[in-house]
Parts: sequence; structure tokens; C-alpha cells
Amino acid sequence: MSTTTTTALLIMDYQVGIADKLPTIDDLAKQANEAAEAARKAGLKVIYTKVGFQEGHPEISVNSMPFFQQVKENNLFTGEQSKLIPQIQVQLGDTVIDKKRFGSFAGSNLQLILQANGITQLVLAGIRTAGVVLSTLRFAADIDYKVTILSNCCADPDPEIHKVLMEKVFPLQAEVVSSKDWAAKL
Repeated sequence: MSTTTTTALLIMDYQVGIADKLPTIDDLAKQANEAAEAARKAGLKVIYTKVGFQEGHPEISVNSMPFFQQVKENNLFTGEQSKLIPQIQVQLGDTVIDKKRFGSFAGSNLQLILQANGITQLVLAGIRTAGVVLSTLRFAADIDYKVTILSNCCADPDPEIHKVLMEKVFPLQAEVVSSKDWAAKL
């Protein structure tokens, strides 16, 4: 298999209630859409992951961390609140996956879909660098995926945390590049 057929681009948590709270979301979405288009042209699988719960939040227990207790109490991430933001351009052939926790593997069928498609390399773009990007990277690296992070397609409400993760933590387990540099190598 060629590298492109074994690589998937994951665009994570570009959704209502998460991404739309960032002041730079239009720029971030534009860059994520450009990365997705480059991926499609190169024959890569494009996968969107988002938080999505059933009505009543049966996936959240009394033992779940306080953040998820608040999600349940405030009836978040169901229905309209679990949709991708309108700036994101999902295309025919892309995959959209609901997940139940911070990381894209937690409570989803992501790993099954990756295995079924022979994916061994992941390229990550996501909102909440300290949430979905960190959690997904750590799990993916632990189960031996080769990982690339698109630095300009990730963001966090805390710019200092974003910077530390991109410059000091993520390079220990992934290649960190801009989407333009990554696309130029496809």
C-alpha cells in the first residue's frame, strides 16, 4: 500500500459548543477545509470526530468526571449541539464519527474504521489542543499509529497551553507541522 492509502486525516471537535467559542474559528475552519481538500486529492481518508450523546446522556455515569456531569446536567452535545459547525465542509466519502469522551477513540468506532481501511498513519487537526488533540495523540501513539499534528489547524482557549503542547509535548510522539507544509509533501 502507498502511504496515502494508509493515512487518514482526523478533523476533531470542529463542532457547535466547542469550536464556535473560539474567536479565530473562521480561520481555523478554512485551514482545516484546505487540509481536507488536499487529503482527498491525495487519496487519503478524511474523518471527522465529534462529541455526541444520546438523549438523556445514558453514556455518562455518576462516576464520570465533573465535566461530563455538567454536560449531562445542561443537556449538552445532543441533537443540534452535536453537529459540526457550518464552516466545515464535509464531502461525500468522508466519515463522521460520534465519540463519548475527550479522545477520538473513546466510546467510538474509530479504531474499527481505521483497521478496516488499513490505516497506520494519522494526521490530527482539532479544537481544544489540551483535550481532543492531546487525548487522541496519546492513545494513537500508544497503539502504534504514526502521528502528524497540523499545528495551524489546532487551537485551545488557553494559548499558553497550546504553545507548550505544540512545542514541547507533542514532538515527543508526533511530527508537528503546518497544514501547508504537510500538504506540499502529499
